[in-house]
Amino acid sequence: MFKRRQDSQAVANEILDRIENRTGYLLEPRELSPNIPLLTTSVQPIFPYRPIISPSTIYELHMHQPFPPRRVGGGVCYLKDDECFEFNEYGFVYHSKLLSVHDKNNIRRIHFGGLLYQLNSYFQDTREFYKHCEYLGEIEVKVQMHNVSDHVMEGLSHNGRSMVPSLTHGALCSESEVVAVKRCLSRDLQSRVKRVDLVEELIGKVLWSFDIPIDEERVRDLVRRRIDEGVR
Repeated sequence: MFKRRQDSQAVANEILDRIENRTGYLLEPRELSPNIPLLTTSVQPIFPYRPIISPSTIYELHMHQPFPPRRVGGGVCYLKDDECFEFNEYGFVYHSKLLSVHDKNNIRRIHFGGLLYQLNSYFQDTREFYKHCEYLGEIEVKVQMHNVSDHVMEGLSHNGRSMVPSLTHGALCSESEVVAVKRCLSRDLQSRVKRVDLVEELIGKVLWSFDIPIDEERVRDLVRRRIDEGVR
């Protein structure tokens, strides 16, 4: 069993390396401007030891993407100027997106609504993908934000008034990379209640690194309400 887990981890690392190499073009804009935030989200079986869906079946799904699919090793990739979506035969779903920011009072700001929209869209497509897969085991969900130091997360407001003191004071994220990881069962993606819980936990970990007091009840309730409205 230990050897099988080691082999599975080697498979996972190889698949992720191939995916990240394919999306390496996204790094070029960041080399020119290292302050461009990059959001990457991935879902994978914990121990991927065999394919769970054929590449041809993935290609036929189309996954409701606004741009056409491309055949890549072991799956299908959707490419756009600032975005990449990949579905792999081993049950990997990988999304990479350059986030738009705006400057206000010389502070670079990421809008919470835009981040939430990207995550909600990702989980909708991932849920549809896993409907067609036979894997029923444990999965790992990971959300990463790169190049976010000295950025502010904004857009957490109610009736036009900020609910988060750190946003009012312009507190900056002090980390270059923010990572949130959660393990759950693949069937949890099919439950709306469990998807809301999943997104809330991941978002909470991200917001904490932006100096947002997600442990405060009013902030947690606001975040929960925004997530609940967005998750279908």
